[in-house]
Amino acid sequence: MITNKEAEALKDEGNKLVGRQNWPAAAKKYKKAIALNKSSAVYWSNLAFCYDKMDSLDEYLAVAQTCVKVDPSFMKGYLRLARAHHRVWGYTEEKKVLTRGLALYPHSSELKEMLLVVEEKLLLRDGIEELVIKAPSDDEKSPILFGGLPPERIEEIVRSNSMLRSKFLGIKRQPLPPISKKHEDLAKFNEHIRPVIRSFYNGELKVKWLCSGFGFTVEGYIPDESVPVIVLHVIKGGLSFSTTQHPKYDKILTVDQKLSLQFVLIKRFLREAGCRLVECALPEDELFEMSNGLNRHFQKDNMYEDSVDWRLTIADIMLGMGFKDTNTAIAQFAEDLETDERYTEAANIYAELCEDGVFNGEGSYGLRLAKTYAFAGLAFKRAHDYVSAERHYHASLREEGCNWKWTHPPENEASLTLQNMMIFYDVVSHAYLSGLNADEAHEKIQRAGFVLAGLLSCAGCITPKSDLFDHASEFKKSIKTKFRKKHKAFDAVIHATTAPTIEEYHKRLFNCQGGQLFSFAIMNDEAEAHAGILKQQKMISKSSARKYRAEEQETQFGWYCSGCNAFSVDKNIKQCPCKTVFYCSKDCQTKHWLIHKRACTNRKKKKQTN
Repeated sequence: MITNKEAEALKDEGNKLVGRQNWPAAAKKYKKAIALNKSSAVYWSNLAFCYDKMDSLDEYLAVAQTCVKVDPSFMKGYLRLARAHHRVWGYTEEKKVLTRGLALYPHSSELKEMLLVVEEKLLLRDGIEELVIKAPSDDEKSPILFGGLPPERIEEIVRSNSMLRSKFLGIKRQPLPPISKKHEDLAKFNEHIRPVIRSFYNGELKVKWLCSGFGFTVEGYIPDESVPVIVLHVIKGGLSFSTTQHPKYDKILTVDQKLSLQFVLIKRFLREAGCRLVECALPEDELFEMSNGLNRHFQKDNMYEDSVDWRLTIADIMLGMGFKDTNTAIAQFAEDLETDERYTEAANIYAELCEDGVFNGEGSYGLRLAKTYAFAGLAFKRAHDYVSAERHYHASLREEGCNWKWTHPPENEASLTLQNMMIFYDVVSHAYLSGLNADEAHEKIQRAGFVLAGLLSCAGCITPKSDLFDHASEFKKSIKTKFRKKHKAFDAVIHATTAPTIEEYHKRLFNCQGGQLFSFAIMNDEAEAHAGILKQQKMISKSSARKYRAEEQETQFGWYCSGCNAFSVDKNIKQCPCKTVFYCSKDCQTKHWLIHKRACTNRKKKKQTN
């Protein structure tokens, strides 16, 4: 081997800098040494080591290949090249390099150990599937994906007699999640992560996925890269992710950006291959668990559109697979439609769930017919379809039957439904008297509310949540004498609510009314006042729908250290003043500064100020 004293001196200087972990400066020294003596495999090996530490993977692989080419008998060259292939997920190539190295050095423990590791890796990844999710075109129609079911199965579902009238199938399916709209303008993002943002949110996305006995793994890639940007691990319904495989993006992406990438990856993947995944690795109960866990993230961050989109994807998969709890999934989807203020769509879906033969099964997660009717009534009320709301509230009480007792606060579903029904009648009364719904149908609903309020007042079933009870003494005067006793009044309520139709319900109520007519002037102060009460009720409906979803069990949030990727729930975790990166220790913050300073917005602001 040709020696060069100056080159050796540069190598020694580089070695000292390596001892100080100053990788960029050491790499410069080795480059100068190589310029003087290109035939030294040691120089190439040392330069490759620096690129490894600097996470410059393309340069690392190229230099390691040159190292082996310069001196095929240099064992460390095979170690460098094998590790380079490993870091870019080239496990097959890594195995070939290690096999060549062991042919020359059969007793090398390092080569043997690396070979065992890569063989295990290849064994674990045996059977991995790859899917390229295309970017939707501008003129693409709203698809009904059903989690990647074969077209003939989708056609069978759509054409089945019970589904032809389905409002659920009429809900528009978007090819991309709603969150993608917020990521269309790439100028808002750091230029180094724009390829990730473009591919994951609005472009072509490469996905590799693998099922195991413990769950499944989903890897998201930029199409022309071999290292995944993010890897999702789902084990028994638990969802976790890691980004340490791709050092370039791992150090730049913020914690929030990583969480968002997790969401969009699983949503786009399940749209295209959810049914295939469920068939091999995800039982129905675990699909529910994962669905609820991720939905809590959306609700917590007020991402109501994404929450709706996620529930729709899960419901489609369950319907496509014919799961017994499809009804529950669709009911959860309707609940999230309400949080997104899409009340009419939610009400129509609840109503469909109450029909025979529309969806399969009643579900085992507490979904009862009476409760679903009540949900429909509430949603129709929020949509200002008061005629449909009354019909469904009555249907709920009809399903409850007569074997229940009034309690306040409500301790059973029937009492809760009746209380909500009185609030509904209160709203209709204000709507009628404000002139918004002053027609014969709504006058009849208002009258029914007055009679029911009178009967409940006689029965002692008064709830302070309804303004109608402020005038209970007036309504009691209109009740026939024989129904004014407590038990007779409640029996009359049960007799009316168990009527087979809404028309019979009205008839039975009005039979309890005496000869004295209602004086509507009792409630009629000013139209503007009633309109103001309606506006207040609308705001209450919006907030209560969202509060109901927010009261579900919270998911614990934490942070990932940008230096070592360790997870922490410590609220006092260290962070850069730019608030985009977090650290578990001062040491991690110091080491990561060499990488982060290029992207630190706080540093750039200080430069501009100076």
